[in-house]
Amino acid sequence: MAIYRFYQLGRSTLSQALAGILPKALERGMRAYVLCDSDERAADLNTRLWAEDPASFLPHGLASEKGAAGQPVLLGTDDISPPNHANLLILTGGMDCANDNAFEMVCVMLDGADSDAIKSSRSIWKRAIDAGHQASYWEQNASGAWAEKASG
Repeated sequence: MAIYRFYQLGRSTLSQALAGILPKALERGMRAYVLCDSDERAADLNTRLWAEDPASFLPHGLASEKGAAGQPVLLGTDDISPPNHANLLILTGGMDCANDNAFEMVCVMLDGADSDAIKSSRSIWKRAIDAGHQASYWEQNASGAWAEKASG
């Protein structure tokens, strides 16, 4: 059973939030796959993650690139089987994944100002809870800190 975490962005951009979450996942020995809604979005996030914090190094790449299997963090659009054998799936851009049992953890990133994203995340929440997954919902406050708003 996967653990679900929903992150409602309020102050940070997606790339800023990922730059905070992904290093923590790597510290725990996880391998991550960021599922994007388009190749353009994946390429844009790839570029932004390289520039997000010049003082740190977050090894990552695109799933479509040579050597992708060796990357601890991949960005791509195919939810079938990430080449890096990720155990953490991060859903962006309203994406969903029916293959959630292949992952230990699923993080759903959503823009708090986007009503469609909130609606989509509610659907994913319901499906996760109905399937017996553990879930928690985190909202970013005005100072940028995460506060847990719900769990199930």
